Amino acid sequence: MTFSEPKAISISNSFPSRKNLKNPQSVVHFLIQLGFSDAHILSSVWLKPEILFSYADKTLKPKLQFFQDLGLNCPDLGNFISTHSHVLLDSLERTLIPCVDIIKKTLVNDKNNRDLFLVLRRSYSDSISRLKCNIAFLESCGIVGLPDAFEEGT
Repeated sequence: MTFSEPKAISISNSFPSRKNLKNPQSVVHFLIQLGFSDAHILSSVWLKPEILFSYADKTLKPKLQFFQDLGLNCPDLGNFISTHSHVLLDSLERTLIPCVDIIKKTLVNDKNNRDLFLVLRRSYSDSISRLKCNIAFLESCGIVGLPDAFEEGT
């Protein structure tokens, strides 16, 4: 996998203090091992080039493992990260886990976290506080929790 010369220069110039190529190479290698395609990696880096300077084992692995534990695996994981690469820069404990917990509590009958991933694809960029406000509004309108009335056997 290679970047065009102008893109490589642009990324390099954006991070002048980071001249070591060890982290970018280990990040790319790690993502390839997970099953990310070159297109997934290029798209992710295009959106958030600072990902290349993350620590694969310390920073990226726990976040990607979190999504895998929720049932998102390649190629779907690569598709999600390639368009939402900012999640790799967010805190797992302060942002990702609370956001997913809020959404999961709201989704009543989500089989295999299918709906969770639909919501994440559409609204993840919203802050946790905004997400809570939106859910509170929906609940005040009687919308959230409605699927309970449609469960099998009722």
